Amino acid sequence: MTPNFSTQEEIFGKLLGPMPTSRAATNGLLLRHGYVVAEWGDTQRPDPTYSVAKSFLSTILGVSLDRGLIKSIQDPVASYVPDGGYESAQNRPITWEHHARQTSEWEGELWGKNAN
Repeated sequence: MTPNFSTQEEIFGKLLGPMPTSRAATNGLLLRHGYVVAEWGDTQRPDPTYSVAKSFLSTILGVSLDRGLIKSIQDPVASYVPDGGYESAQNRPITWEHHARQTSEWEGELWGKNAN
């Protein structure tokens, strides 16, 4: 039996999507100006990313700050994301820094499931 690489069932009561039957070998690619400039391994194979989301968020946050799209890392996310996810008393004070440090304690639903 293929090992389950996720705790989705434990947390949400069911898987949020398909799980791989096996993991891909180490792989990656480098982009520059929207073009692939280097790649190694099987980059066509889908695989869960899990904690790499932290790197994505940090990169996007840095670029957004550099371009002035976000004025300060201490700004509340609610000032920039009017999607309703930051309207509650719990979520309203959450800043970009909280998300970057993974300390937001955000409460709500993701993909129709309670994310608390």
